Amino acid sequence: MPTRYIYSFTEPINPEELRRLLLQTSWANDRGPLDIQQMLDRSQITLGVWHEDQLIGFSRVITDDR
Repeated sequence: MPTRYIYSFTEPINPEELRRLLLQTSWANDRGPLDIQQMLDRSQITLGVWHEDQLIGFSRVITDDR
């Protein structure tokens, strides 16, 4: 059976799920819950990738609003 991934620009990103994902990195594993929420709030576009209801990928777009 093929592996199924869900990609979404519209599904809200759960901050705690994102924090668990970022804890696995060396470049963002020190971000706290407030940092994560502010990052999400300030992102113009987010992309989440889920596998079996687990967030496994995240990307965001930020601009200077000009």
